[in-house]
Amino acid sequence: MNDRLKTKLNEAAIVINDKRYLDFDFVVQFVEKITSPAKITPEQKEAYDKYLVFLGKTFGKKYRERKSLVNFAARLNEGWTGAEFKKAILNAKADPHHIESNFKYLTPAFFCRVDKLDMWYNAEPKIKEKIKSTLSFT
Repeated sequence: MNDRLKTKLNEAAIVINDKRYLDFDFVVQFVEKITSPAKITPEQKEAYDKYLVFLGKTFGKKYRERKSLVNFAARLNEGWTGAEFKKAILNAKADPHHIESNFKYLTPAFFCRVDKLDMWYNAEPKIKEKIKSTLSFT
């Protein structure tokens, strides 16, 4: 448990006969806060739909899942842009490992993880060099 949460709980605690009890209203508000779904704007839903279409066209698949919408909206709230998502997706697409696995692991949820998005955004695309056979006449 982090220090900020401990402080909040201590502030909300009521001491009766040397026993600590939490204020019921505080507990209800706290539970509602941690269990309530994130607020997602219509613009974020529209951006997510465009994201799914782009992924589908890029990898030749069809995506309809909605479970990573919350994580996608969180990345947008953190300041990530569509262009940055696009760059990360294209960098991952150029990776030999993903090409060999037929892009099996490159799902909508994959790029909504901040660590993967950051990693592939900063990756340099690897281009397979064609090996030319040359003859030496010297």
